[in-house]
Amino acid sequence: MEPFAAFALGFGLLQALTYLWCERRHRGAWVHDVTYARVEADLESGFRGDGSAAPQTYVGPERNPRAPLHVRAVALWSIGMGQMVVPGGFLALFGVVFYGMGLLGVPGVLLAGRIWLLGPALLRADPRAVERARATAVFAYWLNTVVLLAAALMMMTDSDFIGLGAFTGAYSLVSFAHGYALERAANTLERHWVRRGYAREELARLRIPRPSQAAH
Repeated sequence: MEPFAAFALGFGLLQALTYLWCERRHRGAWVHDVTYARVEADLESGFRGDGSAAPQTYVGPERNPRAPLHVRAVALWSIGMGQMVVPGGFLALFGVVFYGMGLLGVPGVLLAGRIWLLGPALLRADPRAVERARATAVFAYWLNTVVLLAAALMMMTDSDFIGLGAFTGAYSLVSFAHGYALERAANTLERHWVRRGYAREELARLRIPRPSQAAH
């Protein structure tokens, strides 16, 4: 097996296992609010017009609801992109510089680390992930704007780096799309906690409840 193929396979397997473990473990954090539904024709007597008892239905919370599909997708995406902290860290460590691109190594590693942490945080409905996801998205927009400009400059100044510049630019565009997806997931998570009675301003200070507490 080619080294690159083995590397990609290992990364993909690690991404999948991390996601599956976190998603399974934290399903209880997305428990829905308890709702009641009662069917009564006569609210005072509890009986229908024909004298029969009106059925009363209790609709309880789902014990292990899953996060919304797009939140799960963003979490999986974040875990995958966040794993780039490993190769990015090696590049920054050994100081590989391509027309100044090495200078972006450190903030790139920091961004990858923040993105990876957001994956499990979204799956466990961590209220503090709302602000963190939005801040990470803004950080990604600024950093990748610089990367795009650097990649364009690199391709214009030396034709030998057209391939590298094109790859770097394409990855930056993917990162832009991921930033947008992060913001959307943050909005969903924010609505989840607001529906449970919390103010938007206090989400950044909330400690996530234990799964046993979230299920009640």
